[in-house]
Parts: sequence; structure tokens; C-alpha cells
Amino acid sequence: MLPATHIYFLCLVLPVSRSYVITPIMRDKLYIRDGDLSIGALFSLTKPSESDPMCGEAVPDFEAVEIAETVDFAITYINEKSKLLPGVKLGFVIADACSKESIAALQAVRFLPRSNPEDYLQPSECHSAKSKLLPGVKLGFVIADACSKESIAALQAVRFLPRSNPEDYLQPSECHSAKLYPILYRMVPPDKNIAHAIKKFFLFQNWSHINVVVNPDVYKTEASFSNIMGILSQNFKCFSAVFEVDERFNFKKMINSILNSETASRIVLILTDELTMGMIIRAVEETQSEGKLLWVGLDKWVKLMIKKSVPLGSIGITDQGRYKSGFLEHLQRAGERKVNPWLETAINGTLNCMSKSCFENQLKRLKDMPNLTPSMYNAVMAFAHSLSIFLKRYCRTLNGSNAVRCFRSKRLKFPLLIANVSFVEESEEIRFTKHHYVNRPFSFYQYVGRRNKTLRSLAYQSKTNNTLKLLNDLDLTVFRFNVSYLNIKSYCTPVCQKHEAHNYTSHCCYTCLACKGDQFVNKKFSTCQHCPSLHWPKLLPDNETECRPIPPFYLNMEDKVCTLLLAFSSACTLLVLLFGYLYWAKRRSIVVKASSFEISIGQMICFVTGYLAVPVLLPSHHFF
Repeated sequence: MLPATHIYFLCLVLPVSRSYVITPIMRDKLYIRDGDLSIGALFSLTKPSESDPMCGEAVPDFEAVEIAETVDFAITYINEKSKLLPGVKLGFVIADACSKESIAALQAVRFLPRSNPEDYLQPSECHSAKSKLLPGVKLGFVIADACSKESIAALQAVRFLPRSNPEDYLQPSECHSAKLYPILYRMVPPDKNIAHAIKKFFLFQNWSHINVVVNPDVYKTEASFSNIMGILSQNFKCFSAVFEVDERFNFKKMINSILNSETASRIVLILTDELTMGMIIRAVEETQSEGKLLWVGLDKWVKLMIKKSVPLGSIGITDQGRYKSGFLEHLQRAGERKVNPWLETAINGTLNCMSKSCFENQLKRLKDMPNLTPSMYNAVMAFAHSLSIFLKRYCRTLNGSNAVRCFRSKRLKFPLLIANVSFVEESEEIRFTKHHYVNRPFSFYQYVGRRNKTLRSLAYQSKTNNTLKLLNDLDLTVFRFNVSYLNIKSYCTPVCQKHEAHNYTSHCCYTCLACKGDQFVNKKFSTCQHCPSLHWPKLLPDNETECRPIPPFYLNMEDKVCTLLLAFSSACTLLVLLFGYLYWAKRRSIVVKASSFEISIGQMICFVTGYLAVPVLLPSHHFF
């Protein structure tokens, strides 16, 4: 173990820009020395733009500052807890050349001298070919999205991957390859996990009829849309409509088409980027349709819910948790210290606060809101616990700078430790899942009003048994439509009577259609069909119908036709008997002798037999 008197500095590097050459920050302005270890966490906090694909517009919130303060909060706790890493001190650097907030964060933690952030954002410096990220520092570990071009570009910038086209690393067969990413962990869960959470919540609410709004550029290119729709379609056969949208899409027309349809679902699942979400929100305002539809979104939608800009009644699904205990107080003290004069300005820009009391009230309001800090905090703590185990196991006899050599010589053993590390933090078990992301349950929120508490916790998905635990019922009072429209069975799929088929008016809505007497309902109850020739439909006890052969049509004794036949056959029989008697009495006459006596008797016997067959055979048959 390292001597307790030696303070060794481990640097947690957070490159948060999308730039290929990430930062022009010079080494002599950083509190870091050659040979120090670095453990990296990669985030993309700037938007790409057409004019400047390497360094786009900053994300319009204070995530960069929040992440910086979260890491500072966690590392301060680790450094003060001497039993975790005795003799070792952790530090971190955030490198983002294209964000004033990130530069302000660097200044807040004393990695840059105090000055105006604009001084660091000169075009001549932002993308200088001479710029390098922390010269002499090698990246050890990365928390990133394995299928992100920005992540790969940043990995290349810090020399973790060789230079080449990022597209070369995004082949489906290699996207999550252990050879390509030997030490890679994610902050975001896989799309299929999100899809399963959506499915479980919808089934829990008995929602099986939904509209889907998707931006193909955002989801289909990353296979997210196919993953989500593939899982949902296994349980939801009734997609009311799937709208593929872009910046030129007419959202007002889409909303009106849904509202004007008697069979369209009132539930809309949003799978788009923030720009498209903003266009949807404006369309809702222009059509004055707030409360007439139930909008459901994922992480980005939840962020808009926190900002109180989404339609009333909206539901958000996210794996982000709540602020860790003490973090908001830490954030408030960071603003009070005046170490970073731009921290309060950055937060005020989002929270719309200009006074200390407003700032404090906003922090109290944010306390119950979902956010990214728990995942970031848990990731830092997981690395620290893994590092503690690593040093105790492999570097017991080393000291000073030799620890760097020890760590790098055995660094491939580190993923085995971090993949199996588990610890309890605030009564919550922290660990990395088999998919290499921080294990957190999915939570479900509803936006119920603009006063006081903005979000209402509906449920969360348990990590242990993957079940859904209900916290609060859905607030239906915020909707301006008949809530029965949330359940397709109440208006779109009636229970049909016997001998009625489903007459589909859309993909999954139908009315009941009565079949004719000579028709039967097929096994899927979708159409009325005719039986083959000489067959007739027969209703079975289980409400199914089958075609059976038509039997011969017989008469019985009660029928009038049968009475006439009996009368006719009786009269004919008596007449034949009368002629037979006369024929026998006059058998010696010349006329009778001239005829064939035997043939005539035979004919009369046949006549009598035929006429007698009528009363004999009729009573033994009946109608079918």
C-alpha cells in the first residue's frame, strides 16, 4: 500500500465537447503533473451545427456545471474518507473548449485562473491544430456511449484509439466489441431496456392503442427506433399511427388529425430530439390543444417537464435519479464562495433567478426532480471502490510514482474489478450491469401543474425483480377529453355478439357487423364468409361457426302436402284393387283372355306396392 504520507493525484478527465480536437487548454494552467493517472468520463454537452460540426452550440442548461460540481462533490467525499483510498488523492479535469459553462467550471475548481470565459473562446484558439488535451496524460478508463461518433472522436483526441474515420468503429459487429473497447462503461442504458420500461408501464395502465412520433435521424440511424418499436409491437398490435417527422413536418395538422378522428388514440409517444419536441410544444400552444392529448417522452422530455414547458398531463420516463444527499447544499456553497463568478450566472440563465432567495427556493424545488447527478456520482464512487481494491491487491509493495507503472502494467485487470464491484450508498446498492452502465431503476413522472411541485412521481421499475411499483395514481383531472379514450376497449374494440364479425375502421379499431343467415364468422372474427355449396353455417357452443352439409328435405304426417299424398295414394290403391277384383271376376271373358293375365296382375301389384309405400315411409323421417 502507498505510504500514508504520500499524496498521489489521480485525474478524472471529462471531455465534454463534440470537437475532434477537443480543447486548447494548456498544460501549464492545470494542476496536474507528468505521470499522473487519468480516469476518463466522456460526455457530449454541445450540439453539432452545420456551420461548425466540430464545436456546436452549447446545450441550453447548466449540465456542464452540474456535472463538474457532482464530480467535485464525490471526489471531495472520497478524499476525506481516508479508509477508502489511504495515501491517494483524486482530482479531475473537465476539458471543453466550446462551452463558457465548462470553462467556468474549470475555473470553479481552480484548474484555470480567473478571467473572462470569452478569453478562452477565440476562434483562433478553439480549433487550433496545435491544441492538445493534457500533454503527457494517457486516458485509462472511459464512461461513454459505445455507438457514438462523438465518443469515438473524443477517444481519438486523447489517443485512446488510433486516428481514422469514426464510422469505421460503428459497424454492428464491432459496436460493443470487447477488443475495440477493452475498458468502456456507459452512463446511458441500452435502448431495449428503455423499450421494456415503456412496455411495462403501458401494460400496467392497460394502454394498448398509441400514436408514435419519431425522428428517423435521431432513432433509426442508431437502431433505437427499431429496438423500441420491435419490443412494443410484440405487445401493442394497435399503433393508431406512426408519424415520421423532421423540421419541415406540419405538427398542427398532425394534432388536428388525431383530435378529429373518433378512433384515433389520445396517447402520443415521442421519440425525437429536443428541437422537434420544441416544435411539438409550439404546435400544441397554437392549436390550443393542451390537455386534449397525453404526451409521453423519455429523458429529454423529462428535462422539458422540469422546465415547465411541456403540455399539461405529460408523462416522462427516465433512468435518472434524484440529487444525492448534500449535493444541493454543495451547489449552493459553490455559488456563495464566489470562486466562480459565472456559476450563478449559468444557473440563473436556466432557473431564471437573480436573487439569492430565488436561487435557494429553486434548489429546494429541484430536490425532488430527476437529474443526472446520481449516475455521475455512482460512477465516480464505483471507480474509487474498484481502484481501492486494485491498489490493495496489486500494488501493495509499490510507492510514489511506481504506482503509475503498476497500474498501467496491470490495467487490463481493472475492468474485471469494476465489472464486479458492488457497494451500498445511501441504502442503495451501486454496481455496473452486464451491459456496462450504472444500474438505476426507471422512474415515471407526470407533469401536473405550474405551481409549487412540478412533477408527480407515478411509479418506478424495481432493479431486483424488474417489477413496477406504483407510487401515485395518474392525475386524470388535468385532461380535457374523455379519459375512457385511454383504454381502447372502451371505445374502439366493443364486445360483439354471436354471429357478428369485427368490421375494422382502422388498423385496430372496429365495429360489430352482423352476418347473414347463410354466412359464418371466420376464426379471426374479421369477416363474414359464405359456406361451400350444399353446406350451411352451424353455431357451436364456443361461439365459433362451422359449415355442415345440408341433409335431404323430408315431409312428415302433419304436413298438408303429406295428407294430400296419403289421400291420393289411398284412392289409387282402392282403384287398383277394384280393377283387380273386376279383372279376376271377368277372367273368363274374351277381353281378359285376349290380354296377358300374368302381366296385368304383376302391373297391378306394382301399383299397389308403390301407393302403399307413401304411408309406410313418410312417418319415419323429419325435418333437419
